[in-house]
Amino acid sequence: MTAALGRAAALLPEAADVFVLRATLARLRNDGRAAVEAAQSALLVDPASPEAHAEMGRVRLARGESSAARTEIETALRRRPTDWRVMVSAVRLSVAERVFDEAADRLVQAERAGAPAGSVAAERGRLWLAIGRTGEAATALAQAIQSSPRDVDLRVALGDALSANHSLAQAAGAVPAPRRRASAAAF
Repeated sequence: MTAALGRAAALLPEAADVFVLRATLARLRNDGRAAVEAAQSALLVDPASPEAHAEMGRVRLARGESSAARTEIETALRRRPTDWRVMVSAVRLSVAERVFDEAADRLVQAERAGAPAGSVAAERGRLWLAIGRTGEAATALAQAIQSSPRDVDLRVALGDALSANHSLAQAAGAVPAPRRRASAAAF
């Protein structure tokens, strides 16, 4: 019996990781209810998991709950202060709360902690866009898109930066057109 409990306890962190992944996928699908449920499940399985706290923070931020997001992201930062993924989440939170000096400081920390250049460029572009530095935002977001060419959110942010910079033709080209359904007659 004790051996079975030991094996079950050893699996708990992996179960938390599965719930974090489910929360991430639900958040990316804009399914807020499923994202919250999965993140809560991750925290029930492993209340100390920095990944679970960070994802719950990202979910709360996506839902516009910045106070709850701050609590979760700060908890994740205390538990894993050098994790660039958590730092990037903190940057997004600071930008959403319009605390730009904090966002800039955290972006530098994320870069020093080894965040990929594309992630740093994306967050720098979002920060500059929020500040109103649209030219710099467009440059950073274009660089980020080279690392993640299918990231629609980056393309929309680039479109926002270009349109704010009065480059409407370029803005229209930055945002992908909706896919059209093939007609039944085509088959």
